[in-house]
Amino acid sequence: MATIIGAVGFDPTILIGAIAAVIGGTVVFGSNTRKQTSADMKAAEAHRTELISTMDLKVVGDGKFES
Repeated sequence: MATIIGAVGFDPTILIGAIAAVIGGTVVFGSNTRKQTSADMKAAEAHRTELISTMDLKVVGDGKFES
């Protein structure tokens, strides 16, 4: 809108730089999020395994599972 009314000039170089900055920021943020999510999943799985090991589970039947 600012370009249309003449308040800001249009420069293709700046536009390309802005697009690259947005894409780069998304990649960096996504990478950190993926690492954090992976770490959280591993911690949750370890906690789950610990909780299951504290339960007094009993085998029903012969203990074999048929698929």
